[in-house]
Amino acid sequence: MFVSELLCAGEDSVCGHEVLVKLELSFIELATGYYEGRRGHDEVMQDLSRYGAAPEAIDSNWKLVWVLPCLLEAFPQAKIVHLVRDPRRNVRSCIELDYYGQLVDDARLEVHESARVWFRAMPAIRRDDWPGMDIVERNCAFWNETHRLAEEGLEEWPAVKRIRLEDLSDEGHARSLLQFLGVEEPARAPLLEALNKRANLQEAEKAAVAALRPWSWSDEDEARVWGLCGPRARAYGYET
Repeated sequence: MFVSELLCAGEDSVCGHEVLVKLELSFIELATGYYEGRRGHDEVMQDLSRYGAAPEAIDSNWKLVWVLPCLLEAFPQAKIVHLVRDPRRNVRSCIELDYYGQLVDDARLEVHESARVWFRAMPAIRRDDWPGMDIVERNCAFWNETHRLAEEGLEEWPAVKRIRLEDLSDEGHARSLLQFLGVEEPARAPLLEALNKRANLQEAEKAAVAALRPWSWSDEDEARVWGLCGPRARAYGYET
């Protein structure tokens, strides 16, 4: 959501957050089903054709990586941004939202029903040890697999830019992203306003989870995340 708002700082509606999901909520499960081998190519291509009804030219949506081969086939001239984030912050946020947790069907969990759709559709990562993993290990595997799919799928793509979320606090990096996508650059004041704005914190959802499953993030948790995600994170420029 932060990236979509940043891209719209100079040109309204050029980008949306999870555009395809808003057009077709069932895409959340479809993307997971495609990755897991339960849903087919033609189904995904049909959903991707719905972009024609959207006013936005850019979709900022992590679910797209799970259907990346179809996306590239449908839009052979597309410019793709591979957005990465420090796994220590990313995994912590996912756990606080109960990704791969046990609360999705708990009636006491006070979240919007659309959030339950997201929780139910988290992909089962293709690993032999997946069934025995705990919530930290599963979210780390999710982080690694997400970026592995992006790396491998975009290895030979001619128009791709990888950028760290943390670097977008810098005006120069933000403008380089706008330039890469061919988006109108805003005046400095609205750009800085967008860069300083925090988006999609999901504080209410995290509070609802914490009320039922208190979680005190520890140095040990952070060390585990780095141990599991560190090799790929270092390749993206993150350090201990």
